[in-house]
Amino acid sequence: MKIETNAAKVATAIRRAGRVASDGIRFDRIGIKANQFILDRTANGIGVDGSEFQEYSDSYKQYKAERLGVSPDVVDLYDSGNMMGSLVVESDNVSATLFFADRVNNDKAATHNEGLDGMPKREFFGLSNDEQGFIAGMMRNDMSKFLNDIT
Repeated sequence: MKIETNAAKVATAIRRAGRVASDGIRFDRIGIKANQFILDRTANGIGVDGSEFQEYSDSYKQYKAERLGVSPDVVDLYDSGNMMGSLVVESDNVSATLFFADRVNNDKAATHNEGLDGMPKREFFGLSNDEQGFIAGMMRNDMSKFLNDIT
């Protein structure tokens, strides 16, 4: 079987335009979309693997209902909003990075995500296969637009 590509032609066109391939991808949009996936999925009590988070303990359910005045039925990892509110997106021309802005919220997120210190594991910080596929599609679209613009 013989497989041929136009990779050499594409590389030549990019070089002639004085650009690099990563110029075509809007990593700011990629990072924002990844952040939105995490926030939306977590607010709905769904982990990276698509399953519902393990229930809150009875004592935390009572605390959440009484102190926060919200239903404890959806495990959304929301208490004060500090942890999810500290999720930051930084991007440049070659990557997007998501992280928690301070050590306290980073440690809190790791405790939930990895199930540390007796906390049930509720993996929220990451992207599902479908979410990764969506982002890959965004990158392909960005690259197609970029290549159309320089050729």
